[in-house]
Amino acid sequence: MKIAIYVDDLHGANFSGVDISTPYKGNPGIGGTEYEFVMLAYALVTFSDVEVNFYHHNINKLPDGVHDWIIHDNNELIVLVKKHENDILIVRAYGSPYLLEIYEMLRDAGIKCIVWAHNSMSGDFINSLYENPAVKRIVCVSREHYDLYIDSKATAKCIFIYNMFDCKYFKLRELPDNSAVTYTGGLYKDKSFHVFASMWRDILREVPDAKLYVIGSGKLYNHDAELGPLGVADAECEAMFAEYLTENGKLLPSVKLCGNMGIEKAEIYYKTTVGITNFMPETFCISAVEMESCGVPVVNRRIGGVQNTVRHGETGFLGRNYDEIKKYIILLLKDKELNVKMGRQAKIFTENTFIPEKIVHDWLKLFDDVINDRPCEYIKPSENFSVNYKWWRIIKHWLREHHIPVIETWQVKKFAKNNFPCLFYALKKILHRK
Repeated sequence: MKIAIYVDDLHGANFSGVDISTPYKGNPGIGGTEYEFVMLAYALVTFSDVEVNFYHHNINKLPDGVHDWIIHDNNELIVLVKKHENDILIVRAYGSPYLLEIYEMLRDAGIKCIVWAHNSMSGDFINSLYENPAVKRIVCVSREHYDLYIDSKATAKCIFIYNMFDCKYFKLRELPDNSAVTYTGGLYKDKSFHVFASMWRDILREVPDAKLYVIGSGKLYNHDAELGPLGVADAECEAMFAEYLTENGKLLPSVKLCGNMGIEKAEIYYKTTVGITNFMPETFCISAVEMESCGVPVVNRRIGGVQNTVRHGETGFLGRNYDEIKKYIILLLKDKELNVKMGRQAKIFTENTFIPEKIVHDWLKLFDDVINDRPCEYIKPSENFSVNYKWWRIIKHWLREHHIPVIETWQVKKFAKNNFPCLFYALKKILHRK
C-alpha cells in the first residue's frame, strides 16, 4: 500500500531551522497540525508495511524511511502523486486558496483523497468537501471535534481518529517541592492567555510561593513574526497580559517567559505542579497530552476536544467557568496527595490512549475502507450532551436520517434571541455553563 501525505508549508515558516526527523520525542516547536502530519508518516513506516511518499515545499529533514519529495506547485503535486502510484492522498482541511485549488483538481485526477481536519470547519466548507467525489473521508481529531458535524450531511464522510503522541519517551514526574504552574500554547490574541494571566495574582494570594512558566510565543506559526517588548508575542497580545504579569514595566518575580520550546520543555514539565493550556476551544490539544505524559494534571475549560484529552476528575479538571478553573488550579497546588494521584492517572491514560502503535491501526483500517469503497458509519455521541448544542445536533441527525426537514441551529438561536431574549440567554448559560 502506498500513501501520499501533503503538507502545505508554502512559506517554510513552520519548519525553518527545526529538526523534525524524530517526532516521537515530542513536538520540536512547530504547529500541532504539521507535527501530526509528520508523526503519522513516522508511525506508518515504523509500525506497518505502508510505503509513505511525503510531499512538501521545504521541510529540512523527515523521519527515516519516509520518501521525501519537494514540490513547487499544485500541478506538480497531482502529477507526482499519480506517477508514484499512491493509493490515497492525505491533505489538510483548510480553506486557503491553494488547498481549495487542490480539492478541485482532485475531482478530475482520479485520486482518492482523505481530508484531515485539525481545525473547526464552517458548514459551507465541510459541505463542499462532502460534495467533492474525490474526498472519501473527512477525519476529525477527537470525539468532540466529530460531534460538531453530526447534524451535517457531511457526517456520511466523517470519522474521528485521535492524534497520536509517543508517551513512552517521557518519564513520570515526581511532585516538585515548589508550586509551579506551566502554561503551554501559542501566544496569540485569540488563544486567550490574557484570561489566565488575569487569575495569576489571585493564585499568588492563595499560594504565595507559586511560580509560573509560560511556554510558547507569537512565532509558533511564523518564525519571522515581529514581537513586542517582552519578546514573546506581538505588541497587542503582550499588552493584553502584561498588565497582570508585570509591575512598573518589569515581569513579576514569579513569572518566567520561556518562549518557543521543543522537546526540552519536558524538563519544565518535570518540575510542574499544574498544567494549563489554551482556554479557547481546541479540536484536540496536544499540549495537554504532552503534560499528562509527564504525570502533570491539567486544568482547562470544559469545552472542545480537551474534554477527550483531559478526563475531568481523573487526570485533571475542566471548569465550567473561569472561577471554577481558578479554584481547581489552587486546589491542585495545595492538595499534594490529590495532585500525585491525578498525575499518575494522567500518565496511564495517555499511554493507553494516544500512543502511535495504537492509533496507527485506526489509520490502517481507514485506508482499507477507502480503498475498498466501504461506507462510513455514524458514531452516536455518548457524553457531554450539554456542550455546543450537542443534544440539538443529535435530534437534527435523526431528522435528516428520516428525511424530515431540518431547522438549522443558527435559525433556532436567532428566533429565540429575537422573540424570547430572556429564555435565550438562560438557555445559553445552562448549555455553555460560561
